[in-house]
Amino acid sequence: MRRRKTGEKAAKRRRVKAPRRNAPKAARVRTDISGETTIARLTRERSEALQQQAATAEILKLIRSSPADAQPVFDAIVQSGLKLFPGAAIFIALPDGGKLHAAALAEADPVRAKAWKRRWPIPITREYIHGVAFLERKIVDVPDGRKPPPELTVGAKHFLPSGYRAVTVMPMMRDRTVFTS
Repeated sequence: MRRRKTGEKAAKRRRVKAPRRNAPKAARVRTDISGETTIARLTRERSEALQQQAATAEILKLIRSSPADAQPVFDAIVQSGLKLFPGAAIFIALPDGGKLHAAALAEADPVRAKAWKRRWPIPITREYIHGVAFLERKIVDVPDGRKPPPELTVGAKHFLPSGYRAVTVMPMMRDRTVFTS
C-alpha cells in the first residue's frame, strides 16, 4: 500500500485541473467556393444587415414626419437603395391614367439618370418590364436586356438605351394592391 505524500509538492500533484468549458478551440480558417473566409463572410453579412437597418430607420422616420407627402419617402427609398446597391439605378414608378410615371430616381451617373428619365412615362402593358411587374404583382428579372423573353422584347428595346443591360423590377404592394413598381 502506498502512503500519501504530504507537503506542497504532493498537493500540486493531487490537484486536478477543471476542464475549461468556454476555452476557444483551435480556429480553423474555412473558405467557401468563392474563397471568402467564414469570418469575412459573417463580417460582410453583419455590415449589410446594419446598413439595411439604418436605411429602414431613416425611411420610417421620414414616414412619421411627412404622412401626407410621399415624395420625400420615395426619394429616401431610392437613395437608400443606391447605398445598398452602388452602381445601380434605383427607381420608383407610380401609375397615373394608364401609364407608369417616374416618381423617384437615384443614379450616381447624371448622364445615365437623364437617359433613364427620358424613357418615362410608359404604358401599363405586359409588353413592358415594369408593366408586367405592376399588372401581375410579381418580381420581374431580366438578366440580359439584349436577350429578353419574347413577350418582353418591346420593353427591353425601350430599356436598353438607359445604358443598363440587366433589370429587376419589384412591385410595392399593400394588401395585394400594387401602388408602385
